[in-house]
Amino acid sequence: MDFRLNEEQMEIKRAAREFAEKEFTSKLARRCDEKHEFPRDLYKKAAKLGFICPHFDEEYGGQGLEFLETILVFEEFCRVGSTLGEAIHVAPFGSDYLLLFETTDQKKNLPKVAKGEYLSSDAFPRGLRRRSG
Repeated sequence: MDFRLNEEQMEIKRAAREFAEKEFTSKLARRCDEKHEFPRDLYKKAAKLGFICPHFDEEYGGQGLEFLETILVFEEFCRVGSTLGEAIHVAPFGSDYLLLFETTDQKKNLPKVAKGEYLSSDAFPRGLRRRSG
């Protein structure tokens, strides 16, 4: 089995690294960290270039790529700057659940996530408590 990346995947890696090297500045990372701010402008730029949710089907604002390509983008972003890379990567967190498990009507806002207009989130219950006795 051949595990090498194909030309398209190599191009995605190159483009993601080039974007991160240009846009991920230590000044921005420090400001976001100190002020507990999300780099919304950076997120929107990344989305405009197709780096947010590229594994979404085109009808939901993505490029119809495999999840591997999303991971390649994340890897290159974090290689350049882990603070900003992680912030950008987790911003659409939870939207995959909508993509995979919800109705068409519930998926109508997914293109706004992929385009950087919406951020997504998720919530988890605290778990069941055991009753004693």
